Amino acid sequence: MEVEQNKEKNVGPYCELVTALRRVKQPLADLLATHDQFVLQNISIMNDVKSLKTVRRLAERAKDAEHATQQNPQPTSAA
Repeated sequence: MEVEQNKEKNVGPYCELVTALRRVKQPLADLLATHDQFVLQNISIMNDVKSLKTVRRLAERAKDAEHATQQNPQPTSAA
């Protein structure tokens, strides 16, 4: 009975389509796996970039504060 069903599948009008889909299945799975890896990598990079922006902003604020201190030194009390 199973042999008859297989024969019907192989001679039906969709035989070529089914065969082509079987051939495409594994490369498509590989492509989707690669896509998922790229998405995760891009998310990680974007998180790092966001962190770098914060670090850069803090460094610029510290630099501006130091520059302002050098321009206007605080008077020291003479003892």
